[in-house]
Amino acid sequence: MRIRMLMAATALLYLGPLLAGLAGFGWPMVYAFATIFTLWLITMRPGDWPRDLSAWARPEVPVRALGQVVVQVLLVALMFGIGRGIGGVMGFLPPLPVALPLGLSLLSIPVARLVWNPVKAAEMDAFLTGALAQIEGLPREAPPDGGMIDRFLAELDALPDDAPAAVARLMHRAIEELDPRALQERLFARVAGTPRRADWQALILHATEGSAVHFGGGDYPTRCLMLLPDDPALLTLYATELVRSLSDDPGLWDACPSPETLMARIDRVADSAAEMPLRDLLALTMDLAPRE
Repeated sequence: MRIRMLMAATALLYLGPLLAGLAGFGWPMVYAFATIFTLWLITMRPGDWPRDLSAWARPEVPVRALGQVVVQVLLVALMFGIGRGIGGVMGFLPPLPVALPLGLSLLSIPVARLVWNPVKAAEMDAFLTGALAQIEGLPREAPPDGGMIDRFLAELDALPDDAPAAVARLMHRAIEELDPRALQERLFARVAGTPRRADWQALILHATEGSAVHFGGGDYPTRCLMLLPDDPALLTLYATELVRSLSDDPGLWDACPSPETLMARIDRVADSAAEMPLRDLLALTMDLAPRE
């Protein structure tokens, strides 16, 4: 049903330039529709458009984005040309207001986003691919170039040992650009040795982020907590970030630590700054637990 609704919303997108061509509007309208098509692409394929400005400094990112914009211009020109051709064959130009075809194309963006969550769709696709590979005994698809993770870790090492804001900015970029499971393995390996504080902060931010949990394995937040030292600042960061992700996506509930695990850690850090954030996390997980 959702696929059909998405197809209907996409039809609205293409109907706009088709009607504009049919009504005989000038070719400059192509630029307006190309902008709308590009906005639709950004909305429905957010992973192709990094939100971190530093990512655009890499030459392949703007080149790829420019290529997609050019494709949108060509698609609009094609639909616009088809509309003008139909109008020429019919010998009739319907007196449509300019706002009608533009509005139809614009309307497709919120409608498509309401019926289709691109992030959830990508997560489900990755889950089904992995499950199929396990069932059929096929090897999992190799993660992207490990050199990208090496460069990320080098940037992490270059940061001061206790600069949470800088680590957060770096992790925000890594979550969008790097393979979650491969990065998870590297972060676990780092904290298993002689970790810096920045390593712990990076692991926490990754293990409590929704898409990384879905792609990296359902017990990721629990495994992270089991490794964390009884450091109030690190535990506070863990609890507040996981509460935020859980509030945005209650479906992460089954990946969270059990009430028993959380209570054991709360007892160990009682009367510290981490106690209340951990209790907030405990309360939220218990509130989201399925009722028998």
